[in-house]
Parts: sequence; structure tokens; C-alpha cells
Amino acid sequence: MPERWELLQGITLHPWQQECRDKWFGAGLKGTVKVVTGAGKTLLALAIAERLQHTTAPDLLIAVVVPTVVLMDQWREVFLSRSNLPSSMVGRMGGGFQDSFTSEVRILICVLNSASLKLPAMAALHGCPLLLVVDEAHRAGAAAMSRVFDTKRSFSLGLSATPERDDFLSDEEDEGKEDAPEVALDFDETRLGQQLGPIIFELTYAEAIGRGILPPFEIRHYGLPLQPEEAAGYERLSREITELRKHLQNSPGGARSLDGGALVGWARRLARRAGSPMSTKAALYVALTGQRKQLLYRAKARFEAVMSLIRMTLEHQPEARILLFHESILEAMELFRLLRREGFKVVAEHSQLADSLRDKSIRLFRNGMANILVSVKSLIEGFDVPAADVGIVVASSSSKRQRIQTLGRILRKGQGASAKSSILHILYMGGTTDEQIYSKLDFSEMAGAARNFYFRWEPIEGKLPSAQEGPPRKPLPGEDQIDLSKLAVGDAYAGSFDGTEYTCDTAGNVRDSNNRYASNPQNVHQVLKQVIGSAGRFRITPLKKAILVRRPQGTEWVTLYCGILAQPFEWLPPSSALAMCHASAFVQREMLSDSDPDAQNKKAPRVQTFNIKTKQGSYVIARKSVSGEDFARGRDRAFDPEKGSDADATIQAIREYELAHHVQIRKIQLNELNEVIFVHAGTPHIITKLTVGFEFRQTTPQA
Repeated sequence: MPERWELLQGITLHPWQQECRDKWFGAGLKGTVKVVTGAGKTLLALAIAERLQHTTAPDLLIAVVVPTVVLMDQWREVFLSRSNLPSSMVGRMGGGFQDSFTSEVRILICVLNSASLKLPAMAALHGCPLLLVVDEAHRAGAAAMSRVFDTKRSFSLGLSATPERDDFLSDEEDEGKEDAPEVALDFDETRLGQQLGPIIFELTYAEAIGRGILPPFEIRHYGLPLQPEEAAGYERLSREITELRKHLQNSPGGARSLDGGALVGWARRLARRAGSPMSTKAALYVALTGQRKQLLYRAKARFEAVMSLIRMTLEHQPEARILLFHESILEAMELFRLLRREGFKVVAEHSQLADSLRDKSIRLFRNGMANILVSVKSLIEGFDVPAADVGIVVASSSSKRQRIQTLGRILRKGQGASAKSSILHILYMGGTTDEQIYSKLDFSEMAGAARNFYFRWEPIEGKLPSAQEGPPRKPLPGEDQIDLSKLAVGDAYAGSFDGTEYTCDTAGNVRDSNNRYASNPQNVHQVLKQVIGSAGRFRITPLKKAILVRRPQGTEWVTLYCGILAQPFEWLPPSSALAMCHASAFVQREMLSDSDPDAQNKKAPRVQTFNIKTKQGSYVIARKSVSGEDFARGRDRAFDPEKGSDADATIQAIREYELAHHVQIRKIQLNELNEVIFVHAGTPHIITKLTVGFEFRQTTPQA
């Protein structure tokens, strides 16, 4: 093994890579890099690792976490082809490989699934400083995958063109008339931002082209018409979906503040609770939104447009390689069969194919034996396509992240005269939910106005595309374009509904997506009650800290201004640790830490959460169960008298606390010391202590 690693032999870094490397070192040896695909994020990581090994950590270990086996192989090839390292130093974990760190294996390329299960324990066995590199970092933000951040490391680097996750998409918005709210967080407040570090450098497509890093390209957008029978079916489904949405939002326990993809996700969870009227309607809502999406996927004009674009491309560029992107495996395979029948050299790649067949398809496309590759989502990330000339987005969700990643699949820097201009064709069904993406993503801002062209097209009738002025919709102004000094509390807010989302309850508590309570909720509860009459979800904009809420008005959504947050929220630990910080368990932990240095890192005591409800005029203690809800038995019904007494005493303590403090208690927590905790305005209070606990009985599911 070489004593001094040379990872960039024959490579001259771009100025942006040198600048970014310096910023990473200046940011405390951690941070996230938001740079478009194809600009050279992998070489940046090698440059950082090389300097680390030369200066700070000569005995460095490197763990590179990637989402796919394809990317694992690509990273290993880059390490070996650019460096003075022997192949034995670069191991792999995942995809059938089981390498681990040894005295010889100093670099480990890991597939995310395997890394989340094995890497933390593996890294704990070694005392050497470790650099954790997470490529396509947004993929590690999912709850199941985020266990990779339990890996003990000295340095962290996140890489992604789109590190911000947009999990709740709005492509299911009922009429497609308004951009539905997405659940979003400022990156610094996400688990990714906290674990990998803030975004320290950003490079957009427009900037990358301006710097000569990426070749020029065009994006051509085509609005396609539905056929009369398709339009009738779409309108019928939309009416039914709208009525169901209203019912779900307005029913007791409904998701009044949700819409779009967030409402669909909520309905999916509710539909799994079989047996109640609400679950039946939720299941129907999910089914109908799926049917409407499939109707759009199968629109005749979509298939005709794809065939026309392929024929026109190959007529002018017979050797062109074309990537087709789709959302549906079923429809993508139908398109694949259609292209085969027409005699095109086409292969398909998606997650339901055997790995051997997927590898063969990619290999045939790489070596030119096939010049058309039909992909379903999986190629959006983790697939290097150096020779792709044309991309066609046949059908896609309204995810901004997915559109940015898709463009990156066809943009690769060539050498000299080989740096060809690429074209991305985007198809959407006009006047439908397909247009949602244009309410959320400004393509001109992303890639430059001169590179975007918009058309209306009726390919079934054999007409040529006709140019139109601009996109079908435009995003609302950002907060930097809104003069808040002209707004009063309760006024309509004309800007986009951006910012980190929080929840405020009737007790004045503010919580984030990690269920942490703000210790300084300020006057948010009163302001929300003034503006919308109740507590609920709200957002804080990242720059001006404006408090925003969304409310339906007729068939539209309106954003309301609720003032400016005076101070940033400060957070108590997650609810599972509340007892440690504010009850006697905290004192015990503090005393223990004097003799046990590792005590603070041990697992926090488990805290149970219960709801307080009114049933037949009396308070009851409720908990969720697979069948609906269970209610704690009082002394008159409990098999264990002590548990019955505990339930009665808790309800009495709740009533006394409400009278004394003029609050309403709707949620309590029980820690492992049997202390009943109520959080009021961000401050936990112990209202009583149980002797043994509660006894529950099951009831019929609640609507």
C-alpha cells in the first residue's frame, strides 16, 4: 500500500472543485455539496479524500455510500483508474460483495441498503479516522436508510444535485388548478443536514454551462391533448376525487390541512385500518387518484408523440442514443413492446427485471448494440450515460428533484469536438395534473430561458408542434419578492408556500417533523387562532421567517400571512427523551454520567403517548391500536384495582391541572418512571405519578 495516496493522477480540477474543496475544509471537515449531475462530484470527493490523507489523517478510512450497485462499480472504477492504489485497497459491500475494513482494505464502496445494516457496527471496530461520503445523499434521508448515520466517523461529505427531499408530491392535486402544499424542511433542519453538514457549495445547470463544465442543451416541452373519451373519463374521475377529498378533510379526525400528494399518503395509511367508513372512503380516494394517473399515462397522444420524436431523431441522427423515462413499469413495458414491433433496437431497464437482464440491457446500450433504452425511475439516479444524445420524459411525477436528476442523465462533458448538444423532450397532458410541475419549478431559472422551448402538439392528427409563449403555469414569487411591510396579519400572501413545516397544537406546543417540542413556541398559537381559528400546520420561510398557513377557499388554496417569527425555535430533545430532561430520570442520568462517560449516549427511556378524549361526558385515556382505539379502564371496571385507581387518579389530576392553569389537555406522556407528563407551551410538566400503570380494553374501531 502506498504511504501517500495519489487519487487524481492526470486530473486537473475545475476551479469550482478547488473552491468547493477549500470550503469543505473551512466548514469544519463536513458539509453537503449541491452540484448538478455530470459536473464532477466524484472527482471532488477524491480531491477532498486525497488532501485529508496527506494532511489530517494519514491512516484514513473511507466509506462511500451509494444507492445502487451500478454506482458502486462506477465509484470503484474511478478510484482505481485515477489513483496509485492497488485494487486490494478498495472493497465493496452489497450486490453480492461482503468486503469489510481490514489492514489492507482502506476504502469501502457500499450500497445504501447494506450500509444502513452493516456499516455502523463495522466502523465501530476500527479506531482510524473515517470519512463518510454519501452520494445521491437525498436517498439516505428515508427513515429506514438513515441508520447509516449511526456510523462513527470523523469527517462527513454529502453529494447530490438535489439534497432537499420532496417526499410529498402534489401530482394528485384535484383539479390541477393550484400548487398544493408540499411537506418540506430547510435542509439544515433535516436529518441529512444535521448529519452531513449544511450545503456549503451550489452549482446550477446554468452556471455549469457558463463555466464550460457541461455542454449546451435544449429542453423542449410539449403540451398534448386528451382524446374526447379520455377527457370525459378524466373529468369524471376528477369530480369524484374532489368530492371524496372534501369528505376526508371535513370529517371528524380528517386531514383538513392536507391536500395533494400529502393527502394521498395520509389516505393510504387510513385505508389500511379496515372496517370503518373513513377507511373505505380513503381507499376509494387512493384508488381513484391511481386510476386518473393511469389514464394520463395511457393517453394515446403520449405514445404517438414518443414514436414521432424517435423517428425524427433517428432520421437526422441515425446513430443517436435515446433515453426514455417513465413512471409506470406497466406502461414502460408496453412502450418497449411497441418499439420492438416497429423494429427499433430497444432495451428496457427497471426494478422488477432480474439483475442479469438489467445488466445486459445497460451493457447493450453502452456498447451501441441498442440505441434506445426505456427506463422506469431507476435510471434517474445512479446510471452514467456518457453517450446519450436525447432524453424523452414520457411520463413523470411533479417532483422537482426528479426533473433535475433526469436532465443530468443526458448531460456529459465530451472532449473537444465531441461535446455535443443534448436535447430533453418533456411530454405532459395539457390542462391536467401533469402541469403541476410548472407551478413548482421554473425551468428558465434552472437552466436558462434561452434553452427552454414550449409547444402545443396534436400528434395523432399528424400536426407539427406549434410554439407557444412560455410554460402553461409559472411558480409563485419567492419570499425575496414579497414586501412583508405591506402585509397585516391575516392578509393573503402572494408568494409561494415555502419553508419548514411545523405543527402547533391546542396546548400551544410547536413540534417539528422529528416530534421535537420547541422550548420557545412564542405566540404562534395565538396568531394561528386569530387567523384561522384553530391550531394546526404552518410554515416558517427560510429568509424572512414569515409565518404562513394554507387554507382552502372554494376550489382553490390560499396562503395567509401570520406575522414574523421573532426568534428561531429552540428544540427540546425528541419526545422519547422528554422524561430524561425534565423529570427525575434526568437527575439520575446526570449522576450516572460522572461515573459512566458513555451514559449520555445510551438509549433514552421509552415514553408512551396517550390521548385524552371525552366519552359520554367524561374524560377517558385513549391509545391507538390496530383495531382502532383502546380506553384505559377505571376502578369500577379494571381487573387490577391498582391500575383502575391509576386511571381515575390521572383523569382527576388532568381536571385539576386544567382548572388551575386554564388549559385543555388532549395529550399526555408516560415515562418509564410512571410519571404522567403534559407539555404546555413547550414546557413539560409532571401532573401525577402512577403506582403501577393503566389497564386497557379494546373497543370497536373509531371512525
